[in-house]
Amino acid sequence: MKGVKNSPVATEKQKRPSAEASKTSCAVIVGLIVFFGMFALITWLALRPVHRPRYFMNSVQIKSFALNAADSSVSADFVYNVTARNDNHKMVFKYDWMTIDASYGGENFARSSIGGFKVGKTSSFTRTSEISVQNVLISPKTATSLAAAIKNSTVPLRVYAKAKLNVVIGKYVSFPLSLDLDCNLVVAPPSSTAPGKVVSQACVLKRPPYKKPKKFKRLYHH
Repeated sequence: MKGVKNSPVATEKQKRPSAEASKTSCAVIVGLIVFFGMFALITWLALRPVHRPRYFMNSVQIKSFALNAADSSVSADFVYNVTARNDNHKMVFKYDWMTIDASYGGENFARSSIGGFKVGKTSSFTRTSEISVQNVLISPKTATSLAAAIKNSTVPLRVYAKAKLNVVIGKYVSFPLSLDLDCNLVVAPPSSTAPGKVVSQACVLKRPPYKKPKKFKRLYHH
C-alpha cells in the first residue's frame, strides 16, 4: 500500500486537483478585478461626467395665490415648466423621480411630484408640473407676514426641487445620485385687474453627497 501511495502515478493524481483549483482561483480573481474595475470606472464617470446633469425652471405660472386670514390657510395653483438637460455624448441620465416644494417663511405649503423619465445623449426633456392646494394651514405669525406681502404684490417664495437619477452607460447603471435646485422667487399674486407673475427668480443647482433617502417631513396640514 505504501508503494502505491508513493508511486509517480499517485503523485500526479494528487497534483491535478491542486492545479485545477489554482486555475479556478485565478479566474475568480481576474473576474473580480474586471468587475471592480468597471464599477470604479462607472462610478468615476457618474461622479465626474464631462458635463454635469442640469435641470432648471423655464417658467412658473401663478394661476392663483390667496390667504384666508380667518383660519390662516393658503390656497394656491402654480404651474412649473422643468427642463432637464444632458450635454454628454456617451451617457444617459435616468431620473427616478423629482419633487418640487413651495414654501413661505420656512413653512412648506405645497408639493408636486414628477415621475421617472430619461434624458438621452446631448438632449433635453421638459416636463410640466402643477401644484394645486386648498386651505393649507400655516402659523398665524407667518399668515400675518404673508398678508402684508400679498398686499404689496411682492411675495418671496422658496421653490425647492429635488431629483434622484442614475447615469447609464451602455448596460451599466450607476448608483443613485441626488440633484437639488434651490430657487428664490418673488411673485405678484393675481388680482382682479392683473394676472399673477414672477417678479424675480434666482436658482442654484447643487449636488449633495449621496445619503439614504428620508421620508418627507410634512410641515403643513390639510
